[in-house]
Amino acid sequence: MRILIDGHDSGLTAETVPEALERGMNAVDSSGRIVVEIALDDKPLDAEELGNGSYENLSAKTVALTSLAPNDLLLATFELGRNAIEAAQQHFHAAAKMIQSGNDANAMNELHEGIDLWCTIDQTVFREAVPRIADFGDDQTPDGLERHVQELKDALESIRAAIESSDFAGLSDALMYEFPETSAGWSKFLGHCSEVVTNHSEKETE
Repeated sequence: MRILIDGHDSGLTAETVPEALERGMNAVDSSGRIVVEIALDDKPLDAEELGNGSYENLSAKTVALTSLAPNDLLLATFELGRNAIEAAQQHFHAAAKMIQSGNDANAMNELHEGIDLWCTIDQTVFREAVPRIADFGDDQTPDGLERHVQELKDALESIRAAIESSDFAGLSDALMYEFPETSAGWSKFLGHCSEVVTNHSEKETE
């Protein structure tokens, strides 16, 4: 089977999918890039297939790997984070409106959707991507991260306390008025992180 890397024939071949992945991943690693997608005959493998090893029994004519430079991957992660923050806030706003109209059951569904998004952002952006900004020599990011993490904890605590006390009016206010400020702060902070990476990349190419 052929092995494509970023849309180009790598010149590598393999007899099995695991062999193709090993050879392709090694080629990408040696170039200093990071694999972000794997596809068999134009069908992307999902995280579950990669995690449980089910891909090992599949066959294909072509194995395609898509990669990004480390800095580009960071930028993409920060942009996805900002988009997810916006989507989470939309869920919170919808939940607040539903609470105000007495539709508490659907409001809880919207609330949980928003919280799930924040959990994903926390795991993939705050814990993994943001700490890497320290490698770029930016002194403001660590303090900024700590401050925004505390603000997020405080905002989530307001939501938790309101739910536990069945204070739906307070919950609505927290979602409608408190969290937008938290979301805006995080979005601006991730924008700063993107600027740090971009500036560093530009200096590397000078």
